[in-house]
Amino acid sequence: MSNARLNELLQPLVEDLGYEFVGLEYNSNPKHAVLRIYIDSEEGVGIEDCETVSREAAALLDVEDP
Repeated sequence: MSNARLNELLQPLVEDLGYEFVGLEYNSNPKHAVLRIYIDSEEGVGIEDCETVSREAAALLDVEDP
């Protein structure tokens, strides 16, 4: 999956959750792919915020099946 497609999927999700979508990194190593989503908020970002975005992004990516 391309970074552009991931941006198309994840930016609206992150913004709908009330965060600023700063960007993402995707390393598509065949054995161990890594997706990092960078978010921000005026109130700051805590671990709970990261958990929320991670859970929702995982659900979306399960549906989209990249």
